[in-house]
Order: sequence, then structure tokens, then C-alpha cells
Amino acid sequence: MTSPDIPGGTSTGSKRVAAFLGDHGDPEFPTRMRRSEGARVWDDRGRSYLDFIMGLGAVTLGYGHPAVAAAAATAIDDGVTGPIPPEDEGALAELLVELFPGMEQV
Repeated sequence: MTSPDIPGGTSTGSKRVAAFLGDHGDPEFPTRMRRSEGARVWDDRGRSYLDFIMGLGAVTLGYGHPAVAAAAATAIDDGVTGPIPPEDEGALAELLVELFPGMEQV
């Protein structure tokens, strides 16, 4: 539920209703997403939609990709945010430099 003190919408321009449907004010149009999975999203009324807009990051893998969710859960469980860089950060940087010549400053 949205407080009347907090305006609807988002700071991400591409997610604003008016950005892709115009400013028509149709009360039936979904304005809040409850969940997402694969290429589907569900609004705050429980209605399911096939997502042709593809929110940030979903273009490649879709929403809630199991491998990405598992990797995120592992990172959270490992407590990778701390006062010094985690081991995986250096390993990823080395891999990126190996895969993308000219990307020495990762």
C-alpha cells in the first residue's frame, strides 16, 4: 500500500507509465508490481502480464533466474560486504581482464 504522502511512480524514467503509454490516467493500468518471474510480472491486484518492456537487467536472463538468485543468496550468506574487498572481487577482476583485452583497469 502506498502512503498518500509518497508520490507514485519511480525515479527510473523507463518505468514511468507515461513513458510507454502516455499520460492517460487509466485507473485499470497497472502501476505497481508485486512480483516477477521469467518473462512475467504480476501487479498489485494479482494480474499476470507478459513483460514486453523488460525492466532493468531482465533483458538477458528474465526475472528471478534460479542461478542468479542462488548466487545472490550465497553472497548474502557469506557476508561479502565488509571493510576490505572479498576474495571473489579480485578473482572476477582477473577473469574480466582475461576475457576482455584492453580492460586492464577493472
